[in-house]
Amino acid sequence: MEQTTSNSISLLPKYKNAIQLLAASSSIILRRDWIGLTKDGLKKALNAKSDQEIKDFIAISNMRLEQETIPAKIIYDDIINRYVYVQTVHPIILTDRLKTAPILLFLLMYYNQITLGHPSTSVRELLEIIDSSVTDRPDQKIASIMQPLIEYCLIKEDKEAQSYTITRIGEAFMTPILLKRLTDVTMSQNYSLDVVLEFFRKEVPNPKPQSLF
Repeated sequence: MEQTTSNSISLLPKYKNAIQLLAASSSIILRRDWIGLTKDGLKKALNAKSDQEIKDFIAISNMRLEQETIPAKIIYDDIINRYVYVQTVHPIILTDRLKTAPILLFLLMYYNQITLGHPSTSVRELLEIIDSSVTDRPDQKIASIMQPLIEYCLIKEDKEAQSYTITRIGEAFMTPILLKRLTDVTMSQNYSLDVVLEFFRKEVPNPKPQSLF
């Protein structure tokens, strides 16, 4: 596991890549012993050296489903939540020492725009609305906030147009379940990352090892 501190928490790169691969699909069909990717495909995504690594990944994810077809973003949400418990990590929107409050509010506002049918406000405008300090040094401030999100492929930067857009992977994070869990626990407690982590430790059940292959 990667070194972590209370202010900097991240997924193992090979798990991050596999999760992004899952989230990038519009939907994934699941059956009793199949998760929508071939065994070789998942092995490549994880850069796994053995079948046991794949089995461990699936056991940690612990995707127990009651229906055969389910949107990829829900799988993504579930996998991230499982890792919060198993590896003491947190959804990557809160990593790299980002201030929690602006990012949570940004995601909530962006998600609300989509659900209300008004996805017209730019990412830059949203940030300026959320954090008034952005206007002091707008370019530096926005770049600082966005860089980790760009690195994790949640946001895409168009340098020529000087704009940012949400990627499909980014949209996978903006699920009502994830946002509600994050905001419910943090709104009244000063957006403390430690509070969020403790919430997930209590609320996410300890997955029992199982293998789908």
